[in-house]
Amino acid sequence: MAFNVNSFKSNLNKGVARAAHYELDIGDSNILFRALAVTAPGRSVATTPTNEFGPVREVVHSPIYTPISATIILSPDHQERKVLTEWQDKAIGINKGFYVGYYDEYIDQKVVKIKQYEETGSLKKTITLREAYPRTIGEISYSYTATEYATFNVTFQYRFYTEG
Repeated sequence: MAFNVNSFKSNLNKGVARAAHYELDIGDSNILFRALAVTAPGRSVATTPTNEFGPVREVVHSPIYTPISATIILSPDHQERKVLTEWQDKAIGINKGFYVGYYDEYIDQKVVKIKQYEETGSLKKTITLREAYPRTIGEISYSYTATEYATFNVTFQYRFYTEG
């Protein structure tokens, strides 16, 4: 089928998702309005080669969910980082003597949702990370010459996600 300009235009008339119309909702934390950037989750499949006869086939055996990352703007007291560090401490931390916590103790301490809004401000899509926890809490860069906000990155691991 050849490219048709009218078909292209009518398809775009349905609207487009805007990358800047989102929220990162982490339970009852105050991070909602401080997420400077966030990635939505991706998914791939793990395969294994099999061969009964003829060329080898790659057969799917399980999904692979990639971690998401977010850049968070810090408040003067670094409360956003404290919330995530305390959550991560439930998995392994100073208050546990560096002993590893039970999986059920640190997953879903806070529900992690990425919400996509339309241009009108109405909620269009919600991606919910299931069994999520902060895997990596990044460093904060300080500099006497810096003029931008103090930020840090956080990476969330999760078992799977749902969309609604």
